[in-house]
Amino acid sequence: MDNSFCEPPPKEMLMEMAKEKNCQALPALKKSAGLTLPPDRFALLLPNYRLRGGNLREPGVG
Repeated sequence: MDNSFCEPPPKEMLMEMAKEKNCQALPALKKSAGLTLPPDRFALLLPNYRLRGGNLREPGVG
């Protein structure tokens, strides 16, 4: 390699390529498509902390 670089494509060429690509329709969605939830082992549904028990006092007492 002789430390030479090639020029980026002209902006007009990129715009034309993007226009052609964006004219293509997206594939149809499957009937089962929708909100999918991760498996339970990856779901963050449970608290990730524990409260200390026994030493808590109610406010105004003591």
